[in-house]
Amino acid sequence: MRVKAKDKWGVESEWSDPLPISMSKTYINTIPRLLQNKFHILIQKCKRIETNIEGKPLIIFSEAGEKIDHSYPTYFKEDDNVLPNPSFEEGDTTPDGWESWDYGTGGIFLWDSKDAHSGEKSVGITNLNICNQWCKWHTQDFIPFRYSENKVCNYAFWYKSYGHPASNRGMYIWVGLELYDENKEWIIGVMNTPEFSDEWVYHKTDTARMLGWLDKDKLERIRYIKPALMLVSMSATIEPDPSIEVRFDDIYLSIFNDTLPDKPDMPSGPQNGKPNKIYTYETTTVDPDGDEVYYLWDWGDGTNSGWIGPYKSGEVCQASHSWTKKGSYQVKVKAKDIYNLESEWSDPLPISMSKTSIYKNIISKLLQKYLKIETKTDDKEEYWALLIAVGEYLNHPEKDRPEMLTEVENINNALINSKNWDTGHIYKIKGVNADLQHIIDGFLWLLQMEDENDYSLIYITTHGGYLNKDIPPFDESDSRDEVLVPYEGFEDTSKFLWDDEINFFCSMLQSKGVCLIVDSCFSGGFNDVLNIQNIRQGSPNNWVKEFINDLSNGRRVILMSCEEDELSYGSYFSRYIAEALNGNADKDNNGIVSAEETFYYANDKV
Repeated sequence: MRVKAKDKWGVESEWSDPLPISMSKTYINTIPRLLQNKFHILIQKCKRIETNIEGKPLIIFSEAGEKIDHSYPTYFKEDDNVLPNPSFEEGDTTPDGWESWDYGTGGIFLWDSKDAHSGEKSVGITNLNICNQWCKWHTQDFIPFRYSENKVCNYAFWYKSYGHPASNRGMYIWVGLELYDENKEWIIGVMNTPEFSDEWVYHKTDTARMLGWLDKDKLERIRYIKPALMLVSMSATIEPDPSIEVRFDDIYLSIFNDTLPDKPDMPSGPQNGKPNKIYTYETTTVDPDGDEVYYLWDWGDGTNSGWIGPYKSGEVCQASHSWTKKGSYQVKVKAKDIYNLESEWSDPLPISMSKTSIYKNIISKLLQKYLKIETKTDDKEEYWALLIAVGEYLNHPEKDRPEMLTEVENINNALINSKNWDTGHIYKIKGVNADLQHIIDGFLWLLQMEDENDYSLIYITTHGGYLNKDIPPFDESDSRDEVLVPYEGFEDTSKFLWDDEINFFCSMLQSKGVCLIVDSCFSGGFNDVLNIQNIRQGSPNNWVKEFINDLSNGRRVILMSCEEDELSYGSYFSRYIAEALNGNADKDNNGIVSAEETFYYANDKV
């Protein structure tokens, strides 16, 4: 999964670094002891929400006179006005704190009571009569300013024009900031272009936030700014209309530090569904400054929502999406405030889009297996993988095996590097997420995704041991079941994954080929340490043989290793399985690594 961004003017960012993803699934009451985890269909009435962000071109002039168009936000936050004489009421021959420049254009600068938005006076510019030139008012004093990513510089003013220039004359009103270095030498100008209007119009812009478009060298050199009010001619051949007059009044400039919004809540909504159906998700966040916020949803399929909003701080945001293909996705969301300061991404929500609903899928498998009733499936050959590495155990750090978490990544990378698997066909569960519920979720995901044309691989690494009784279906000759330990298994003795449970899920698979790989640290003696009464000691070799015997099936290949429960042994079997899958086990050099070649390559090295 990767993401890129663009603004409403079509300016695009580069692609982000890719992120491998996998999906989870909700519980279904497939086994009596799981009846409390009721399945429900997560379908909500959807609501499409479109962005209402608006902006106008921002014109930036470089020292070489190059013009670049960008967009700017139209939001404003009140703070102390740093400008002198903002309403132009004070002064003798010119307004105090302001000065004019005409660059030899013959422009006339006005300061009188002809018209004013408030008070008695306003400033104006007229008689611009030279091509490709400009006239301006700006402050006499340099205002100290240093750029940082959370520095906000709001600029607002009232303006009015007498007359409207023809479009081909290239005349514009420019209002913005001039930037200067520590020696008060001009660096660059950042300007905004409001439309001509014969009525007084209030205009506002967060000009300094747009400084992010400038290169790092210019940003680091900024030490001072001067607000500027300009009338310009951009045509090199058509003379401007000298009768056009522009007035400015009630200028406002504030500078303050903004705080980014909090990390949004992990999205909530349906985690399972069908392609080409619309599903709705929601999240919320708080802005420490109380600003309104916008949200950007990343759907995990290469698309995003664009910025939607604004929403009040703490208000719930909903967004809807449909996925076009079955597979695993992760939905995440980020927020930005009205000054474009962005939060970090939320934690991702796993999403699974399958060909059919889970009820229909499992029922169809039962019909095919036991009633010989065929249901329609696609004929595309696909490869699926369920990778489970526990490695961490609730409240029992002495049982942790961090090397399990490393080796599952090696297995994952080996599959991705092959020509058969892609990231959307791999469901990976590891560490604290490898509790019993999520493990069963993984099996249900695999049941939904695969069909009789596919190949499925299941990899599990954790502690293993014996249960001192045979629980239904009472199929053990020695009256004891073999079990694997999930994340909470040492803390809660009712939470274990036993061989019949794995066999149940594997028997539901229709794949024409299934490979089950189990790399387990045998924990036959841990009952003495943890005082767990319902697990008893046994031989690792016998445990492996009995486990394989219970899971054997004509379409199923089982690769299994069991080591004594000592940290120094590591997950060597998994390590060499990964090496084998990378091609090292291809002894007959036919370009195909078989399950037999994989096992003997790994087994000989353990």
